[in-house]
Order: sequence, then structure tokens, then C-alpha cells
Amino acid sequence: MDGAEFPLTASLGLEIVKGGQDSKESMVHNAQLAMYKAKESGKDRCVVYDPKMREGMINVLAVENDLKRALRAKEIEAYYQPIVNLADGQLYGFEALARWNHPTRGLVSPGEFIPVAEETGLILRPLISSCR
Repeated sequence: MDGAEFPLTASLGLEIVKGGQDSKESMVHNAQLAMYKAKESGKDRCVVYDPKMREGMINVLAVENDLKRALRAKEIEAYYQPIVNLADGQLYGFEALARWNHPTRGLVSPGEFIPVAEETGLILRPLISSCR
């Protein structure tokens, strides 16, 4: 192993504190949030904590909890969209689309809940993007 090179990378999370008002625990937690954001962004990066990171985390947790409740309450509905070749009009199959019919919000945009469901492991990313 003498002379062998081992490339290393690091993901860093920083919090810049002004005035020293925050507790040590809060500063470490905020730096950890920034580090996870750095890893999420492709690793080998340095990210400075922004309070919006906490808001984003709280939103993900709220959507995740509401989505778990929605699954138990059977609020997720399947809609089927035909896949048609426009050149010859041939029907190739159907795409299943998930729609969340929330009891107070109505239809929730898939753009709001699908990324959270994938991120939290409630659903898996599709293995096949096309049936053609």
C-alpha cells in the first residue's frame, strides 16, 4: 500500500453565528442541516446554514405525516392516462398517475407530494420510464 493514493472528499456544513446568542446544540444542529444539504447537492461541497433549510425540513416532515395519514385514509387515487403514438394513433398502454384528494385542500399537486414520498421512502422511483 506504500505510495497508494486514496482520494477523499468531504461534505461540510457551516453556521455563521453573529452575537453568540445560539446554544451549542442549536449551532451543531444547524451545521448538520447544512452538511446534509451539501451531501444532497452532490457531495464534496461546503454549504452555509440558512434558516430556510429548517423551514424546508419542517415542510417535508409535515407533508410526510399528512401523506401517511392520507395513505391510511385511502385519499390517494389512481388515474390512468393513455400512451398513444401520435404518428399512427396506436395505443401503446397506460400511465398510472397518483392524485391526492385531500379532505380540506382538494387535489394536491403531485409536484408537492411525490418528491417528499420518494425522499422519505413512501414510494420508490419508477424503474421503467416508458413501456414502449
